[in-house]
Amino acid sequence: MLCRIISEIETALRSHGDQWATRFTPFWHYRRQENNIFSLASALFILRELEPRLSPEHQHKAAEIARLITREYPRFQNKDGRMTYNFYPTHPSRHFPNGYIMQHLDHFRLPDDIDDTALITFTRQASPKEVQALKDLTEGFAEDLPSGKRVYSTWYGKNMPKEQDVCALLNLLYLFFAFELPLTRTDRDTLSFLAEKAGEALTRPFEIARHYATPALILYHYSRFMSRFASPLDHTKPLILASLYKALEQEKVFMNRLLMESALLKLGEKRPPLDLSRVTFNGFHTFIGAPFAPFAHPLLKKWSEKPAYQIFWRSDIHHKALLAEYLVLSSLNS
Repeated sequence: MLCRIISEIETALRSHGDQWATRFTPFWHYRRQENNIFSLASALFILRELEPRLSPEHQHKAAEIARLITREYPRFQNKDGRMTYNFYPTHPSRHFPNGYIMQHLDHFRLPDDIDDTALITFTRQASPKEVQALKDLTEGFAEDLPSGKRVYSTWYGKNMPKEQDVCALLNLLYLFFAFELPLTRTDRDTLSFLAEKAGEALTRPFEIARHYATPALILYHYSRFMSRFASPLDHTKPLILASLYKALEQEKVFMNRLLMESALLKLGEKRPPLDLSRVTFNGFHTFIGAPFAPFAHPLLKKWSEKPAYQIFWRSDIHHKALLAEYLVLSSLNS
């Protein structure tokens, strides 16, 4: 099955052209094909981490997938050549493609962000010097919180309100830890912030991760980082495990369950295999947009938390990479 999934990812990359993802709002029956880079970079991130555990045949296919994905990266790099990346193409700028309204309004033009930047920098296999320079740049956009902590912010933009999304922060720190960069005050404060928020994955997902906002995605990102690196987050492992088991008790969406099973396997738990005879991506998404969230007005902020006013993103390429990851992890667990 793993061979088939990896082959399907390669085929999809060749056949989807410039429309490899979908954004949608179920409440308004809105659906558009598009080409955000997050979907591809996230899929490649997973395959890069799986590579040592793949057979030579699968490694060859993964290398071709990497070539197809990384060739897209230059179109999403900062418009002025800075080493940061955008969710949407920047050369030329095309935010919310195929839309009727938002693509024509500068208000909805997204600044570069730490999430896409970290995933792309990691998967394009940047040099240590480049990653250190990126870290120095990112430190300049960190925010001093009322608690006294200085924490990295999601956005590199000047006019975008400061924001901390725990999943984006975990992806950023994953990059820095992978390159064994010295910890700064901002790193330590960000890790402390993440430890504080770990217990809110089930009760306040939107508040701690506005762009992921489901317990499954949040707990998966914590587990992904913690299973790879020793850090001050280690003491939260019992809390993350308890949250995963509790969330699984009531989760109905197949892919959310698969994500949490992968998270448990990453953390060393022994798990019975999932029934993969009826894999479905229904009800699943990997990214959320809340267009009203940046506004200061209390009513608009309240609207931003309601699914009717949110935009959801999905990509079968990314979903299948998550499925491939589970197949590898579960095979090691048997």
